[in-house]
Formats: sequence, C-alpha cells, structure tokens
Amino acid sequence: MIAGIEEGKLPPVFVAKNGRARKYIDETLDLSGLEIQDMRAEDIPGLVDEEVPRYLGLTTTELVANYLMGARQSQTEVLRIINWKDDSCLYGKPAICAIGKQEIPKTLLQAVMKRDVVVAVNDSSDILSSALGAGYLNKQNIAFKTLRGETEAMLKLGYADMVVEIVGTGGTVERYGLQIYAPLYFIDVALIGNKNYLSQLRGS
Repeated sequence: MIAGIEEGKLPPVFVAKNGRARKYIDETLDLSGLEIQDMRAEDIPGLVDEEVPRYLGLTTTELVANYLMGARQSQTEVLRIINWKDDSCLYGKPAICAIGKQEIPKTLLQAVMKRDVVVAVNDSSDILSSALGAGYLNKQNIAFKTLRGETEAMLKLGYADMVVEIVGTGGTVERYGLQIYAPLYFIDVALIGNKNYLSQLRGS
C-alpha cells in the first residue's frame, strides 16, 4: 500500500465522511484491517500535516491542493491518487467548473467592464477555486465571495456574476437554469501522509 512500510505497521487513517467521497471510497477501496476514523474531508489535510501526523488521510484531491496552496512548509506527502470513475457524474468524475447564467463568458465580461466581476467560491476549496476562476477569466478586476452551501443559488439571485463550484451529476446547475462554461479541475481521491512521520516508520 505504501512503499517502505510493512502492511502490519500501517498507521490509522482519517477517512472522509462526506457523502459522495465516502460512498466512492467504500465502493472502491478495501480498508479492512485498518484503524479508521471518520472525519470531515476538508479537515483531513491539516490534521495529517500538523495536528495528528501519525494518521494517514483519505480525502479528495481538490481539498489537498487547496490546503497546500495556503500552507507554509507543509509536510504533506501524496502517497497515492485513486482515480475517481463515476458514470453518474457529468464528466465521469466530480469536477470544479466555471458556471454562469445563460450567456457566454465574453458577454458576461463585456457586461461588467466598468466594475469588478463578482465570482462566488465555496469555502472548502476557496484558494484553489479562486485561482482557477482568475485563470479562466484572465481578468484583473475580480472580487471573490467565499460562501457555504450552494453557490449556484447566489448566482441565480444576482449576488454573483459567475461561480466556481464542484459539479457532480449537474443536477444543481440544471435546477437553477444555469450553464457550465468549462470544467477547470477534475477531482480524484488522494491518500496522504506526513513526510516526517512516514520517514520514521520507513527507517524503523
């Protein structure tokens, strides 16, 4: 499972308890024989890196990337990427997408030339989503709003010009009558560990 560490010496594992991620982990990975602790997916990178380094973590790649973008001198090691394959998802796996109303992005940008473009992002992956949104729009005057819950609702209500949010089946986008401009980041499952702690195990 992990190079340099015997199966019987594997550390306990924080496993994402969030719905879609946990369902996929349970369906695709055999965790029997491991000590498991359920944890919020977004908390796992920080726990493994700083607070409980003796644990491994199973969470999603966008949350690991988001954490690493904001962390200083992180000891996080990505041990394995587990390909997320789900035919019920619009893109075969969850994806962070640029989403807007039923206008093309060029029209959107022309409509707000005299003010900042307001982009809503979800707080669980705010750093990554903001970077993806800025890169997609290729525009300087962007105001990001970090929100919890369905950012698509804020767009529909007129509180944002665009959202950068995770799309699974696409049902929420369809429900609000919105349009996916482009997928920006495809999500998989990541097994992570703390470099310092793992080096101790490998050396023992």
